[in-house]
Amino acid sequence: MARHTYNARSETVASKPSFRDAWRHGQRCIIPAEAFFEPDWRSSKAVPTRIARADGEPMGIAGLWSW
Repeated sequence: MARHTYNARSETVASKPSFRDAWRHGQRCIIPAEAFFEPDWRSSKAVPTRIARADGEPMGIAGLWSW
Protein backbone atom coordinates (compact mmCIF):
# COMPACT_ATOMS: atom_id res chain seq x y z
CA MET A 1 0.00 0.00 0.00
CA ALA A 2 1.37 3.38 -0.94
CA ARG A 3 1.42 6.03 1.79
CA HIS A 4 -0.05 9.18 0.30
CA THR A 5 -0.02 11.32 3.41
CA TYR A 6 2.29 12.03 6.29
CA ASN A 7 -0.05 14.10 8.46
CA ALA A 8 -2.49 12.27 10.70
CA ARG A 9 -5.62 14.06 11.94
CA SER A 10 -7.06 13.22 15.32
CA GLU A 11 -10.53 12.87 13.77
CA THR A 12 -9.51 10.15 11.29
CA VAL A 13 -6.29 8.55 12.57
CA ALA A 14 -8.13 5.41 13.73
CA SER A 15 -9.82 4.84 10.37
CA LYS A 16 -7.37 5.92 7.64
CA PRO A 17 -5.37 3.01 6.14
CA SER A 18 -2.10 4.96 6.46
CA PHE A 19 -2.37 5.24 10.24
CA ARG A 20 -4.95 2.87 11.71
CA ASP A 21 -2.67 -0.11 12.42
CA ALA A 22 -0.03 2.00 14.18
CA TRP A 23 -2.77 3.79 16.14
CA ARG A 24 -4.49 0.52 17.14
CA HIS A 25 -1.19 -1.02 18.28
CA GLY A 26 -0.16 2.06 20.26
CA GLN A 27 2.93 2.69 18.14
CA ARG A 28 3.35 6.29 19.23
CA CYS A 29 6.55 8.27 19.52
CA ILE A 30 8.01 11.74 20.02
CA ILE A 31 9.99 13.10 17.07
CA PRO A 32 12.71 15.61 18.02
CA ALA A 33 12.94 18.47 15.53
CA GLU A 34 14.47 21.92 15.22
CA ALA A 35 11.77 22.95 12.73
CA PHE A 36 9.38 21.65 10.12
CA PHE A 37 7.94 23.08 6.91
CA GLU A 38 4.29 23.51 5.98
CA PRO A 39 2.82 25.20 2.90
CA ASP A 40 1.39 28.69 3.37
CA TRP A 41 -1.55 29.09 0.98
CA ARG A 42 -2.41 32.76 1.73
CA SER A 43 -1.01 33.87 -1.64
CA SER A 44 -2.93 31.11 -3.49
CA LYS A 45 0.40 29.32 -4.01
CA ALA A 46 2.09 26.79 -1.74
CA VAL A 47 4.96 28.75 -0.20
CA PRO A 48 7.15 26.56 2.05
CA THR A 49 7.08 28.07 5.54
CA ARG A 50 9.48 27.11 8.33
CA ILE A 51 7.85 26.56 11.71
CA ALA A 52 10.09 26.53 14.78
CA ARG A 53 10.10 27.55 18.42
CA ALA A 54 10.66 31.26 18.98
CA ASP A 55 13.57 30.56 21.35
CA GLY A 56 15.34 28.29 18.83
CA GLU A 57 15.26 25.26 21.13
CA PRO A 58 14.36 21.81 19.77
CA MET A 59 10.75 20.67 20.03
CA GLY A 60 8.93 17.37 20.22
CA ILE A 61 6.34 16.44 17.59
CA ALA A 62 3.86 13.62 18.20
CA GLY A 63 4.26 10.74 15.78
CA LEU A 64 3.16 7.25 14.82
CA TRP A 65 5.64 4.64 13.71
CA SER A 66 5.33 1.52 11.61
CA TRP A 67 7.72 -0.99 10.08
